[in-house]
Amino acid sequence: MKRSFEEEEKDDLAERIALSCYNQFNLLSSRGKPSSNEWTHLAGFVSVKDDNTIQVLSIGTGTKCLGGDKDERGTQGCLLHDSHAEVIARRALIRFFYEEILNENNSILLKQEKKQILFK
Repeated sequence: MKRSFEEEEKDDLAERIALSCYNQFNLLSSRGKPSSNEWTHLAGFVSVKDDNTIQVLSIGTGTKCLGGDKDERGTQGCLLHDSHAEVIARRALIRFFYEEILNENNSILLKQEKKQILFK
């Protein structure tokens, strides 16, 4: 079955969004990231402009459960149980919005005279 141009364009956008989030994740330091024999979930929130440019607003990683590590990290408060990636990314997005509201030179919000805030 032949796919429509719109379907292919949506798939391309989805691939670009995923790649943007993954690239942003790779820019972070290795501290706290899984090692080569481990894996994690990655979630992100992005803004897509009219010209199809993508801005990653927040990302988060997490797991639905933690394995039975025998190291000391769990007893030192370094591990957060039940930390779903999408929940962590949402918390980061909310924090980003608060920072944008307080910032005079924000990048994605437009403050109106009647104390309204709109997305640019």
